[in-house]
Amino acid sequence: MDFFGHQQQARAATRRLLLLFALAVIGVVLAVNGVILLAARAAGIVPAPWVHGLVSGALLALILGGTLVESIRLRAGGPEVARMVDARPVDAQTADPFERRLRHVVEEMALASGTPVPRVYLMADEAGINAFAAGNTLQDAVVAVTRGALTRLTRDELQGVVAHEFSHILNGDMRLNMRMIAMIYGLTLVSSAGRLLLRAAAEGRDSKAATPVGLAGIGLWTLGAIGVFFSRLINAALSRQREYLADASAVQFTRNPDGIGGALRRIGGFSTDAPAVLGKSARRRPGLGSAIAHHHARTLSPIFLGAASAQFMAGAFATHPPLTERLRRIYGRSVSLLDAPEQPLPGAEPAAAEPPAAARQAAGAISPLAPLARGAAALPSSIGHALAPADAKAFVESWRERIQALGLDTALQDPPQARLLTLAMLLDKGASVALAQRRIVIDALGASAGDALGALHAAVATLPPGGRLPLLDLAMPALQQLSLAESDGLLRIADALIAADGRLSLPEFLLLTTLRRRIGSAARARVRPIHRSLRELPDEAALVLSLIAHLRSSRPASEAFAAGRVFLEGMTPVLQPLGALTPASLGPALARLNQLMPLAKPALVKACAAAAWDVGSRQVDWRAASALRTLCTALDAPLPPMTQAAIDSVH
Repeated sequence: MDFFGHQQQARAATRRLLLLFALAVIGVVLAVNGVILLAARAAGIVPAPWVHGLVSGALLALILGGTLVESIRLRAGGPEVARMVDARPVDAQTADPFERRLRHVVEEMALASGTPVPRVYLMADEAGINAFAAGNTLQDAVVAVTRGALTRLTRDELQGVVAHEFSHILNGDMRLNMRMIAMIYGLTLVSSAGRLLLRAAAEGRDSKAATPVGLAGIGLWTLGAIGVFFSRLINAALSRQREYLADASAVQFTRNPDGIGGALRRIGGFSTDAPAVLGKSARRRPGLGSAIAHHHARTLSPIFLGAASAQFMAGAFATHPPLTERLRRIYGRSVSLLDAPEQPLPGAEPAAAEPPAAARQAAGAISPLAPLARGAAALPSSIGHALAPADAKAFVESWRERIQALGLDTALQDPPQARLLTLAMLLDKGASVALAQRRIVIDALGASAGDALGALHAAVATLPPGGRLPLLDLAMPALQQLSLAESDGLLRIADALIAADGRLSLPEFLLLTTLRRRIGSAARARVRPIHRSLRELPDEAALVLSLIAHLRSSRPASEAFAAGRVFLEGMTPVLQPLGALTPASLGPALARLNQLMPLAKPALVKACAAAAWDVGSRQVDWRAASALRTLCTALDAPLPPMTQAAIDSVH
């Protein structure tokens, strides 16, 4: 199943989650009332009917209120989840060789899968081997690993773990997991309140007051166990098969079963409670396994690579599948566990399979990647799949070299500098307009910003055509560290710079569209799919496909349009004239197209990819590439990796 199919599957799983949650809430209310009724009868008391109503109302308020509050908190996306477990961002300028290796692996996997580079976090105080991906969309995703995973896994194993987490990003699991976290929080709130009262009673100095507080805590904790049971039931119903899928996807992404397989074997060999993680037949052995010590570990258990806490009723109600079964599915046989010693400090990153220069030929050339040789027929179907890791690594290394040569590495890593770099991409070539734009920046950010802007613009001006959007992609992790007020301020300054010359060019429109989709208030707004078929938006589809066709400069627009139209079954779009393709028409069209159901989007992406692809030269023109990149960003979809390879080779 492809990317969009998995997204649709995740939507179906979300509906099942809502149904299970409703049943769980009803079950908790009935069970608690039943316990109260039995206890009252045992004491010879007949509770008044209003007692059950009061208890039911209080439980509903607590569970639903807790779920709502947690849902609101999680709207901030992946960074909020990272903060919940005290994870810290991994600085792009870090001198730590383990952290630098992690950032490189994440960047390579983002390129290989055609997705934006997620923010990278480290759970520095967690010695177990574990990781998670979290977020509501591709734009606010984070990938976090524990200190144990960072230092006890080889590069291939770390790559397998990161690939596993990227599969959760691509398969639509993140949003499902965010909702599950909120619901688990609500269902376990009664039990959590009981634990707090027990702790307060144990730590209190007044022994007389401690007794009733402790008894209340025991009562709440006992009754709350019903909610814990139902939360684990929901976890088991939805999480386990998606873990198997993510393991299989990690093998597919990396072409190496020993990546994710080796990491899981080390988790098993580093486990404090092997029977709970591996199954009843496993032998107990020392270590930490995948355990997470943080108090939020149980609530966040659905998002982790491995079991974050002791498995509740290990077996049918476990949140994660047994490691033995996961390993058997990866290798096709039983395999032994591995010890997990500290790895030696990584040295310089090994050279890519091909020299970086081979991945960075002159404009119009293409890196000799085997998948690209399959041509346009294979290009659209690559959506949601991945480039070979060696190819992705070569491309990332080539960009790192180019950025360092231009002196832009610091600007891509520091949020204030990344903000100025983004504005530098919008400066006009004309001296008079550029001077007016510089004044706008100085008025907004100060005189020092104006000086830095000039130097950054000089470096940006040396980029090849089409290099600005890939550069913006690389700057995005730093830009996403800006506060919401700073992000909205950046967008206002960008609008002012574009308005300085009284017109909105297509390159400016593409850059601004990408920027608005990824940062600021609008990027956090939830998009609700309302269109079940692309046939409901024929005019919008024709506009976007026409744009790609007109930008495909090596052949007539009619030919490029016809190449893409074959993927729009049941539709008869007409090539629109170039004059109709204005930012004023394209902006609303992209917004409406993003309201398509997941399974309605792939036809358009495939059509545009086919229109952009030149069969003769096996390349994608930078103009069409830029529009295609923006389309995928606007649709919250990954860029087809075969197209990504062609794009990056000519930038």
